[in-house]
Amino acid sequence: MLFYDFLGNESLKERLSGMFRQEKSSHCYLLSGPEGSGKHTLATLLSAALQCTGSGDKPCRSCPQCRKVFGSNHPDIIFVDDEDKKMIPVEQVRNACADVYIRPNEGKKKIYIFPHAEKLNPIGQNTLLKILEEPPAYAVFLLLSPNPGLLLPTVRSRCSELHLAPLPEATLLAALRQRCPGKQEADYRLAASARYLGQAMAKLKHAARSDRAMEFAAAFAERDALAMTMLLAPMEKWTRDKLLPMLQEWELLLMEALSARCGAAEAAPEVHRICSLRTAKEILAAIEELRLAQIRCNANVGVGAICGALAVKL
Repeated sequence: MLFYDFLGNESLKERLSGMFRQEKSSHCYLLSGPEGSGKHTLATLLSAALQCTGSGDKPCRSCPQCRKVFGSNHPDIIFVDDEDKKMIPVEQVRNACADVYIRPNEGKKKIYIFPHAEKLNPIGQNTLLKILEEPPAYAVFLLLSPNPGLLLPTVRSRCSELHLAPLPEATLLAALRQRCPGKQEADYRLAASARYLGQAMAKLKHAARSDRAMEFAAAFAERDALAMTMLLAPMEKWTRDKLLPMLQEWELLLMEALSARCGAAEAAPEVHRICSLRTAKEILAAIEELRLAQIRCNANVGVGAICGALAVKL
């Protein structure tokens, strides 16, 4: 099967593999799925397959065209986006449409990737539609969007839609263990509840708590006033810029605990311990104290006073 290294989505990969083996690729694909579902990875694989000059399965990953695609330096792959603006300027879409009529520099295709197609306003979409209706044979468009419903029906009707499905838990867990070795099993399972690899990786990265966060979790769970004071006392000498991220990490830790109290299926051991020893009301009160401390930190209140107040309240 082609696209063998793309996780899950077996029926989608079968469909694409059949299309490429028969050399019947579309001139426009709509890749849909939530953030972290693999849209950008699939767009890269599609681009490589379209440009590939290898003699076997495509993408071969070894020909000059594939290497340039995977190296992000292929001259015939054009990204149409503006990260600094909420909407893609219509002029940028017009420029891309005009550029379509210039033949590829060295590839078999000229590929236009819209990483955030939902940022196209109706005027931009109608401008693009004129090209989608009758493009040059060498032009291919890849529209990526977590919300394809924002695209005009006339635009979607010109696309072959590829919807990315959630990954099976076993597949996701295996990928997480391979890519992020050394984590606790509870962390892997908690991250896998996100169901998509990108989201799970982000969740697993967040699960890597600092030593001070772990000390805070233990002191708070056990109602250990001395341990909490010993933890906060050295922090009185910190700068506000150093203190604020720690307060935010503690707040997120307690937010996870509160979610677990409300029925979250998986929880890290330190979170589970907080849930078993503190009530939801107590956790919520501590979250409010940490938020108040962050407000005071941003209001230039002395770090010593902030830490002292937390030592009393927590």
